[in-house]
Amino acid sequence: MKKYVFDIKRETNFIKEINEQSDRGAALIVATWLDEELRAAIKTKFVNSDSNEKKVFEGNGPLSTFSSKIEIGYSLGLLSKQAYSDLTIIRKIRNDFAHSILGENSEAVSFKSKHIRDRCYSLKRVEDEEFDSPRHSFLRNCAAIWADINFIVWAEKAT
Repeated sequence: MKKYVFDIKRETNFIKEINEQSDRGAALIVATWLDEELRAAIKTKFVNSDSNEKKVFEGNGPLSTFSSKIEIGYSLGLLSKQAYSDLTIIRKIRNDFAHSILGENSEAVSFKSKHIRDRCYSLKRVEDEEFDSPRHSFLRNCAAIWADINFIVWAEKAT
């Protein structure tokens, strides 16, 4: 069994990349990051079958979308009800950025756009913290959810 190793350089570079991104770039990259971590957590429940993995997670596979991974992650007990709810909101924020060029008043969609701002402040993973912006709320909640999912992957690989 492959031993899990936390790659601090990878994570540091990732954080640097996010901080250099526009709102749209940050939302898309962070949501993809969570999608990939959720995939890794789900894979811990699979039998060893690399050939089947592509059929399940890619193309038109049943777990090819972020939404389907969120649903199965919750159904398998990998996600709490709160994580399920927050990931659903994060997916909607990602979709807002991915599918809208302009928002209210024909301005570029950003974390300050009302519907995105409201969604960011509705995330509950770290609801006891105070945030100086909707982007900060989004990124901090995503980081906490990432840590939760990453712990699942680490715990499964360590056993």
